[in-house]
Amino acid sequence: MERLATQLSYNRSGGRDIVAIGLALERMPRLKSLCQEMDDNFSTRFQQTLTF
Repeated sequence: MERLATQLSYNRSGGRDIVAIGLALERMPRLKSLCQEMDDNFSTRFQQTLTF
């Protein structure tokens, strides 16, 4: 995701990069949900940083 965001910010992203960003963003709600289900400090803090 970081590489894709960098490519996008420097206007060096292609069609595949845009599709990859879209796919990654589609997965974020599920990732946040999984972190909420886990009972550990790291997952809780990570989940709180995911905003969308």
